[in-house]
Amino acid sequence: MVETIFLKTPILIDGERVRELSYDIDEISAHQFIDAENRAASRAMMLGTPPASVAELDAGFHVYLGIMAVIAVNPGYTVEDIERVKGPDVTKLMKVGRNFMTSGAEEDEEEDFDEPEDETEAEPYLQERE
Repeated sequence: MVETIFLKTPILIDGERVRELSYDIDEISAHQFIDAENRAASRAMMLGTPPASVAELDAGFHVYLGIMAVIAVNPGYTVEDIERVKGPDVTKLMKVGRNFMTSGAEEDEEEDFDEPEDETEAEPYLQERE
């Protein structure tokens, strides 16, 4: 579901003052997830601090996941555009990423182990094993 971050301090993107960033955590792709993780680890190494050993506690990773949620629904934006967010608005991005990491975690664990209800749901799994 598309939601909006209202920026306290607007940022410039392509010469326009942007005051709102739409985002959707459901649109973060596997590639974007890995990109966020790599960027957070690289940034931590540049600063000489070790990245958090638990992704759920890594605030830098959460910021990049928030950025990816914005880019997912705003394909004209780049990571560098959204990295210009500053002040308390950074925590808004971090909260988006943290919500991605914690959203439906318990529900998802149960679903991961459920058997398909009928054979048509099982077909893709069966084809991969053959």
